[in-house]
Amino acid sequence: MNVTVLHADDECIVVDKPSGLLSVPGKRETESVLTRIRTEHPEAMLVHRLDLDTSGLLVAGKNSETYKRLQRAFAERRIQKRYAAVLEGTLTASQAGDTTYLPAPDVPRTFAVLVAPAITWANPAAITYGTLLS
Repeated sequence: MNVTVLHADDECIVVDKPSGLLSVPGKRETESVLTRIRTEHPEAMLVHRLDLDTSGLLVAGKNSETYKRLQRAFAERRIQKRYAAVLEGTLTASQAGDTTYLPAPDVPRTFAVLVAPAITWANPAAITYGTLLS
């Protein structure tokens, strides 16, 4: 599984994390995005993580000063995160519990779902879900 570097400068690295690869080493699995980044940048530290089955961009600071600055920016919500889900089919009321609900970026404690027609370039994802509202 490859980790593609999308941006690198003197202070940070942005990589495209594939689904199925840990962001940081786990208790049993040591292979991760961080271990791969550290082969070329031993001091790098990931500013945030993504779940194992989630693909997306990860940001790493190349030094402790940059890491702390980026971590503070995330904590203060000066960096916006956007999540998108691609679903196939039409949701009915009886299927509402079969959907993962993602937080809407502009409305605190509100949930939104993106429904789109089948997209051939998207990879299927297995998810664990539960009923949010009944």
